[in-house]
Amino acid sequence: MHDAELNRAILHLEEVNNLEWHDYFENFDDFELIRFIDRQIHPTYLRLTEAVLTPLCRIIAHFSRVDRGKGTDGLDLWPVMQELEESNLSEVVAPYKHTVRNAIAHGGITYLQKEIRYRDKEGNEEKHSDSEIVRTFDDLLDICNALVLALSLFLLSYKP
Repeated sequence: MHDAELNRAILHLEEVNNLEWHDYFENFDDFELIRFIDRQIHPTYLRLTEAVLTPLCRIIAHFSRVDRGKGTDGLDLWPVMQELEESNLSEVVAPYKHTVRNAIAHGGITYLQKEIRYRDKEGNEEKHSDSEIVRTFDDLLDICNALVLALSLFLLSYKP
């Protein structure tokens, strides 16, 4: 079951890495940048957090919980992120913004002047500049690529 999920995560990551727009937005005016964030960055951020970051981090969270003598059931997105946030691997989940993710997933986004307000269903709110959201997305993509590389190196060097 988990191997299929990891295979899908790697496939999603490969598809995101192959998107042609990664470097095109650098010369956008304000309106084009907001449109780019809305149409490209937001859906891809959601895809990376749910389909790539979570399955890869679930492995780490599982063993973290085992080491602490805790149960490993229910390791969905939020519990996985919390588990790693409270560990010495918190940098791995640093690009995950819970309110931003929920606002994207549930339609709580307001575009302001050079700023975006994200509001989740519980009323939690965060504001981020356009450039900060692009940087967060880039950081998330880098983390996902690093996790896949680390997993690949581990599997290639593992000798039972």
